Parts: sequence; C-alpha cells; structure tokens
Amino acid sequence: MDNLKDSIENSSFDKETNSFIETIKKFKQAFEVDLPNQYKVLFDELAIAGWYIDYSLAPQTLANLILLDYENKSNLNQYLIHYFRKETNSICKKIQKLYPIRKKIITSAFKAHKRKEYELSIPVFLAQIDGICYDLIEKDFFSISPRSERHKEQPKHWVTDQQFNNFKSSILEPLTKNDYLSVQIKNRHLYPFALNRNEVLHGRSIDYATETNSLKAISLLNYISVIVADIKYDRDITW
Repeated sequence: MDNLKDSIENSSFDKETNSFIETIKKFKQAFEVDLPNQYKVLFDELAIAGWYIDYSLAPQTLANLILLDYENKSNLNQYLIHYFRKETNSICKKIQKLYPIRKKIITSAFKAHKRKEYELSIPVFLAQIDGICYDLIEKDFFSISPRSERHKEQPKHWVTDQQFNNFKSSILEPLTKNDYLSVQIKNRHLYPFALNRNEVLHGRSIDYATETNSLKAISLLNYISVIVADIKYDRDITW
C-alpha cells in the first residue's frame, strides 16, 4: 500500500495537479493584491485627467493610452471623448431610471448638453453629482476640508469606514482623491486637466463651457450614480 501511495504522489498527474493549484494560488494573489493596486493607480490617473471609469471601458486599454501620452493626455482624451459621446444617451436613460426624483433636472442637463449649451449642462451635472453622492453615502463629494472632525464630510471617510475588500477599494479610489476637482482656486494649477468645480460654480471661470468638460462631468455623474451605487448596495460589479 505504501508503494502504491508513493507511486501516486510521484506520478506526472499529481505533479500537474500541484502545478495547477500553484498557478491558481498565484492568480488569486495577483487578483486580490496586485491587480487592485494597479487599478488604484489607473483610476487615480484617470481622475487627474478629469475622467472616470465606466463598466464598458477596458482598464488595460486606458492604461496603455495613459502611458502613450502621459504628459498631455491627448490620446486618452480623444478616446474617452469618442466613448462618452457614444454612451451619452444610454447613461442619461440609466440615471433617469435609477433616480426618478431627479429625472426632470437630469433630462434638462442632458438636453442642454445635446444642444451644445455646455455653460448650462456642466453646472447642473456638478450639482447633481454632489446631490446624488450625498443621497448615497451622506458625504459631500466636493468637500475637501470638513467643518469639524466630528462630522467628517469627505467621501474618503466613507470608503475607509466601510472596510471594503481590495477590489472594491480600488474602484472607489477616486472618492479618496476628490481634491482634483475641488481644490481651492488658488491651487487650480496643480490639476490642469480636471474640471474645477469651484471655478465653475463660483463664476471664476468663463471658458469652461466645452464639450470635453461636459463629457468629463457626465463620466463622473455616471461613476457616482451607477458604479458607486452598485458598491453601496452590494450589487454585482459587471466587469
């Protein structure tokens, strides 16, 4: 019996099985540790460029585009402008369905965008981003300096408090770096590619009304309304 056991343990089948198990372990480790950390870097870089992830966007493609033109982000912009142009109608319908109480406002903002009235669409998108974020997690998306430690208004505190797994935390990385859009006007130069909320809503910018900025706002509205909501309500992430 011992000889038979030794024979089985040393068989090529057993070696292949062990090799397969080791491969699975390595894959699992990469998924749970390395890949989410890579996603954190990727989603952070996207936010610096002023864009936010959607389910139909391939992370590897986005990573390649960022590396291709790291300083100017022109290739990334062209790709995402084309993508969000194509997805605008479906994003609008999705948000209307998810937030019926906001349907009239959302509809008006998207109509203004379609009419190329970006000076009207962008402020409304920014306001709805803040409102929907607060509805979901009771945090102000554009808050970067809480009025007191006790209140902890910043969305990054919600991410920390929930203790999400690595994968979900990586998807929520932009919530921890909201200062790209919310930075004080005097420090605006630190994030030249992001749409600055304070400049727009406080009337300091008069050249914000571009299609690119409106699409960037749509990308963030979609991210908050759909992806953050899916994580909040523990719905399936469709990547």
